[in-house]
Amino acid sequence: MNNKKQIDINLVIYAGLAIGGYFAILKVLKSLGFIKSKEQLEAEKLADQGRQKFIDDIQAKPDKKQTAGGTPTKAEGIYAIMADQLYEYLKYSTFDDNKKAAFEMLYVKMLNDADIAKMMKYFGKRQEYNFGLPVGRPKDFNQFVTSNLSSNYIKALNDSYQKYKMKFRF
Repeated sequence: MNNKKQIDINLVIYAGLAIGGYFAILKVLKSLGFIKSKEQLEAEKLADQGRQKFIDDIQAKPDKKQTAGGTPTKAEGIYAIMADQLYEYLKYSTFDDNKKAAFEMLYVKMLNDADIAKMMKYFGKRQEYNFGLPVGRPKDFNQFVTSNLSSNYIKALNDSYQKYKMKFRF
């Protein structure tokens, strides 16, 4: 009987340690960004809704003051190809990316907000790599470009977009 009480106390202690360890590990993983908190998930959902609203609004009401009357300047499939090409230019965050070609594509081929909206749509969220290993979480078009291009490139893009009377800025 006395032996049974000892086993029960040990089980309670082990169960308590296991539960405490679980919550401690969970807190560490959240603080390191491996697990998203409720607030992060809500913020991402809100950002996704905002991005979709931008795309929908631009397609529903083209701005006639912009190049090509605010309508897309290329065929629908071209945006999918350009999104893949942009991803290939920037997916490796260290040595193997082609930032200059990515900048030139965004500078020359994005002529109005409709073009940007189509790129956002076809780019979706994509994974960045460092030495062939995935880095962080998948990023959307805006996050991917701003994290991979220098501030000088971003400023030049924003100046160009302002010249074309575009609403979108990085």
